[in-house]
Amino acid sequence: MPTLDDFHAIEDFRQEGLGFTATCPACTSGKLSLQIAVWGKQQKLEYACATGCRPGTIDVAIARLNRPEPVKAEPTITTSPAAPAQVAPRPEAPAPGVPKLYAKLLSFAQLRALPPPIEQIEELIFEKSFIEICGAPNAGKSFIALDMAKALTIGGDWRGREILLPGPCLYVNADGGPGFSKRANAWAAAHNDPDATFEFWTLPNPVMLHDINEMLEFKALLAYLPDQPVMVVFDTYSQCIAGMNENLQECASLVVDQINDIRAKIGCTVVLVHHLNATGQRDRGSTVITGACDTIIRVDQDESTRIITASCKKQRDAEWFKPMTFRLEPVDAEGHVWLEQFQDETQQTPQDRAQTEQIINYIKRNPGHTTDDIFRNTQIKGPEIKLVVSQLLLDGQVEELFTPREPGQRGAASKGLRWAA
Repeated sequence: MPTLDDFHAIEDFRQEGLGFTATCPACTSGKLSLQIAVWGKQQKLEYACATGCRPGTIDVAIARLNRPEPVKAEPTITTSPAAPAQVAPRPEAPAPGVPKLYAKLLSFAQLRALPPPIEQIEELIFEKSFIEICGAPNAGKSFIALDMAKALTIGGDWRGREILLPGPCLYVNADGGPGFSKRANAWAAAHNDPDATFEFWTLPNPVMLHDINEMLEFKALLAYLPDQPVMVVFDTYSQCIAGMNENLQECASLVVDQINDIRAKIGCTVVLVHHLNATGQRDRGSTVITGACDTIIRVDQDESTRIITASCKKQRDAEWFKPMTFRLEPVDAEGHVWLEQFQDETQQTPQDRAQTEQIINYIKRNPGHTTDDIFRNTQIKGPEIKLVVSQLLLDGQVEELFTPREPGQRGAASKGLRWAA
């Protein structure tokens, strides 16, 4: 994705109000508007052409404007003891230009200067990444995928992890059954039907990921949406490659190529909901998918306790996150159920128990302090603090104290904590 400095290559690039404008380099006629959007702790450059040029087309045009000039051959100087220096005549054929790939080369210093991956959900997934959520049938994969995607349209946090890049989401419900509507109603009941900041779109039919023509139509749909999504979910992979052999490398490579194209041109995270193989050891089909993923989340449900565990099986650019445990609990009188996160003590390590004890002791000693205070005064990570506090609140061991802000002070009332057990 181009940077703000790259747009300075446009001749009429200028600041206008709080943003910038220029003539679109792709169509050379439309007005290009740019602004720097702030999402949580991150900044993101957003731009759009008035005539509807696609971001990917604009990116290519910007790259061409910033391409270095071809290096011309220096004239050859010949000298002779008997004659003054003379310039050799220029060859009739022009000197060869710079190879196309030269502009993409990075020196080691440039490599080190590249910005780090931008977190989309704190210590979980990154912007424009490829995610796989895999598990056995009825393990809870779709619950996890829908819960995560819907949280991005609300903002705030997902299961105690701060959402740094919220936005619209598109969910491809390839099964197309009425059960998905029931899950949507269950989510709304579990979260008191909050107002979403961004839209959550559903496509109730499969999209053939291996079909280039069908994928062109799908990418045109994504580009046509009033606000381009920050996440696209395909549920499930097998339904989106109907008639193909998912064990074939050729099929999987076509799918990965199309997914990478969506990530590059639309600028969104892509989630693939997938099944495990017959042995239950890994995801089903070609390992091309496994190798291409940035993050793999495996979902298992215990047959006796019905506890759902979401665990990390791959994390390319960060530490593996700790397993998250859930139960499906009733959320209304109509029998809808949704995910309730809790701490499974049977899976706690000695370090987990020590951190829980440290948090409890801190709350006892400092009534009225918030989770942010705990984070600042301990070495415990934010998501782990929020998970422990959520469980303590659920068990009734801790109470929340709402402290109003002073007059003129910005922000909502703070949620202090007090030991109640």
